[in-house]
Amino acid sequence: GFGYYQTRGLTQLSSVIAAPATTKTIIIGGQSLMATSNGTATYTTVNSAANQLSIYDGGIYAGSDPVQGCGYSPATGVSSICMRVADSMIDRGKATRCIVVPIALAGTPYAAWTPTAAGTLFGRITTAILRCRARGLEPDAIMWGEGETDNTPLGTSAASVTASIQAIVGGIRAAPISCTAPFYVGLYTMVNGSTSATVRTGISNSVNAPLNIVLGYDADTNLTVAGGFRMPDGSHLSNTGLATGATGWTTLMFP
Repeated sequence: GFGYYQTRGLTQLSSVIAAPATTKTIIIGGQSLMATSNGTATYTTVNSAANQLSIYDGGIYAGSDPVQGCGYSPATGVSSICMRVADSMIDRGKATRCIVVPIALAGTPYAAWTPTAAGTLFGRITTAILRCRARGLEPDAIMWGEGETDNTPLGTSAASVTASIQAIVGGIRAAPISCTAPFYVGLYTMVNGSTSATVRTGISNSVNAPLNIVLGYDADTNLTVAGGFRMPDGSHLSNTGLATGATGWTTLMFP
């Protein structure tokens, strides 16, 4: 799968990162709720130090939709959670500069991201990590929102979901990548307003201290249709849902 990579009209920002201790780098993966497939209005960051890094050219750019690297489905939605996460980190005083690395692709199940899958997407994760390192950055967190396709149409078993998540993270931990950033796996299963207890169990059971897999944000519970957090399809996030989700994620990862 391919993500968005149109950089015409954009200016690359400096690769020199001042005061690294106050810079946070977050890889954002999963499927459409983590990609540019949500909301009815585009978003531009309010903080000039809320930036994005493209896995395609390694460039660091200002934060605006559509973001670089992840999937872009304007017929579904024109915005994403990514740059809101960067803004939230700065607004909450958890970083003076935040660089997000979007890699999510719509419609993908967990199994597609495992290192041994046919046509695996695992290389998108390793590329993101290596692009960060080429800029003198080490990821501080990997936040992942996925499970809708495993809910329907696939109906993936809990055991298979757990195994896939742990295989993904095992590959990240192994040489030569050897990335130790915590992997936050969110509870994302809602399709047309309905969630999957089976997939939620599989996600929850993947939590593993030795692999540093941590339970992430619960979008199923916190971003409901009734609360106005979803678009009319009952699956993708409204602009309100994107803003609420971004704050929820950063509060969980960096309390």
